Amino acid sequence: MSNFRNCSDSENSLNSLTSVGIDIGTTSTHLVFSKLLLENQAGATQIPRLAIRERKVLYESPIFLTPLLEDGTIDGAGVAELLREEYRKSGFSPEDINCGAVIITGETALLRNAEQVLHEISSLAGDFVAASAGPNLESALAGRGSGAMQHSLKSRNTICNIDVGGGTTNIAVFHNGVLLETACLRIGGRCFRFNRQGLFTGASQSGRELIESLSVNDDFEQLGLFAAELIIDFVTNRTALGEAGETNNIEKFLMTPPLKFLREADEYRLSGGVAELVLSGNQDPYIFEDFGWFLAQGLRQILDARKVNYRVAANPVRATVLGAGSYSVQLSGNTVCINTDKLPLKGIPITRPFQSMPASDLESRETVSAAIRVGSSIMESCASGKPVAIVLELKGAPDYATLKALADALSAALVSTQLATPYVFLVESDTAMALGQLLKGRLPDSDFVVLDGIDFTSGDYLDIGKPLAGSTSIPVTVKSLIFANEQF
Repeated sequence: MSNFRNCSDSENSLNSLTSVGIDIGTTSTHLVFSKLLLENQAGATQIPRLAIRERKVLYESPIFLTPLLEDGTIDGAGVAELLREEYRKSGFSPEDINCGAVIITGETALLRNAEQVLHEISSLAGDFVAASAGPNLESALAGRGSGAMQHSLKSRNTICNIDVGGGTTNIAVFHNGVLLETACLRIGGRCFRFNRQGLFTGASQSGRELIESLSVNDDFEQLGLFAAELIIDFVTNRTALGEAGETNNIEKFLMTPPLKFLREADEYRLSGGVAELVLSGNQDPYIFEDFGWFLAQGLRQILDARKVNYRVAANPVRATVLGAGSYSVQLSGNTVCINTDKLPLKGIPITRPFQSMPASDLESRETVSAAIRVGSSIMESCASGKPVAIVLELKGAPDYATLKALADALSAALVSTQLATPYVFLVESDTAMALGQLLKGRLPDSDFVVLDGIDFTSGDYLDIGKPLAGSTSIPVTVKSLIFANEQF
């Protein structure tokens, strides 16, 4: 297979990217290879402006049980062997892969060796495959992979995606194709475990808390109904957090801040392994030796009884991996400025030191310098010698005088700090090239990158690739990295 980065023909070089999505979850592990078809949206006499026009799935692996060691941690060697075999079967090699993401999902991300395994697997998967973990990003990817985002764009409605997996329930709310917010609950199909004959073999912390909340030990149909009611109450805003009574039960299951969306969505979409069982006619409660069947029956009963407008995604169990493979990468705007040969860059923390400032303060050397010096992420960058991505809060289309004043303030501030290079700046409007040219004149010997056209709201870190052949667009992955003991 041709490698996009090595294409020399201009037509082919603007054609496509090959992407991989790998999901290492609480219950299952699987991967998908996708082709991202690119389109030049610029006119014939303009510099190419690339956008992802279409996403095609090329290969889906079987769904494997996630390999675990005897102590309950991830069997990194076992996962790596699964991936190598699936790469071999698919005909792809890591060198064929241009982009994508490995994401550790659900409660697997809380295992103590999760971070080490994640980075080892991402390097095995390809040079520009992002390593990601964290409930908010997982929720967003599942909502994109399930089709909820696209349906909200077409219908102009508000769609809430509910991805119920082995360890967690991930929620994403979209309106008109835009992600409004995300949330996550520690409720999933692996709350309780059984053997094939239906004998109870264990419970997760969440399972024990469900039993404690309901004061029922072995009525798993009742527990399934109770867990389903907690989920549906939460997403339909029937839960009153902080008030007395049973509604307080939800607080102990929150992995993120609660939803702020204060009305019911127009439609709810179910994805994840448990959603697969909502549609299934299988009457064997112990088919997967866990709580998933009981939770699925509870969800169906609650949704039907309340006449909630819902549907199950077309490929529910693969929603997250499809999101990771097809929606994790973005293409920057065409008006970028690259003044470094140090690309690609990985794991660059995003910081917003100017978020609460009036736009006029960005023209003040003293204010900009002070904000850069006190930003916590920036201070860590100075100490570690690693770059950081600074968001410049430019609203609308700033004029030349504003950009010039900002360039003056930035260059003066950077000279007075120990910020690691290359400097990375993110702007929302199409001003990256203009600002970059002004910075070149003031920082001629400094490495820096100025990017626009990136939605950085759903993550905390950036991976920045090299410019695509025949274009100035740059592939960028926005991700999160949240592991054990990290709280919201």
